[in-house]
Amino acid sequence: MSHQPLKCLTEKGDSPKETTGNGPPNLAQRNLDTFTREELLREMKELLKENHLLKETMKLNEQGLKGRFEELSAWTEKQKEVRRVCEIQSKEAKEQLMALTHENKKLKEVLGKLKGKTERSFQDPPGDPKAVAEQEMEQLKTQVAHLQAEMADLRGIVSELQHKLKSSGHSQDSCVEIRMAAHLK
Repeated sequence: MSHQPLKCLTEKGDSPKETTGNGPPNLAQRNLDTFTREELLREMKELLKENHLLKETMKLNEQGLKGRFEELSAWTEKQKEVRRVCEIQSKEAKEQLMALTHENKKLKEVLGKLKGKTERSFQDPPGDPKAVAEQEMEQLKTQVAHLQAEMADLRGIVSELQHKLKSSGHSQDSCVEIRMAAHLK
């Protein structure tokens, strides 16, 4: 074996007695010139074993980290899908609520007009038109009650969807906000 690397080491001013930081501690305590060939082979074998164990440990750690990363990626994708579905459902519920609110407003206007006709029909002589107007009035009242019940159900659905969005841990700016005008209540 060549001893030239040892001379270079000592020429730079480094002490061969300093710890190397790697390998068995007894290697750092002795001068490499004092090792016999068998001792150097034994030390090299120990270093190779240690190196192999470290590689295996790193490989296992890497596999564990990769598995954890895959789990987190799958969880993130699932959360994105859940959020997307909630946003779609929330949007649909909002659109349906707005349509029903508009329809309810129109029906209230029609009901108001019919109430006016009914009051005028009381002044007219009794007859067939009064009975027809009353029947129409009852039908409209039933429709209004039905629409109000449907609107209450939709408000419940919207509230539930908002709660799900808030409980899923998303930041406020990433959620779809559903605001209802005060006149809808």
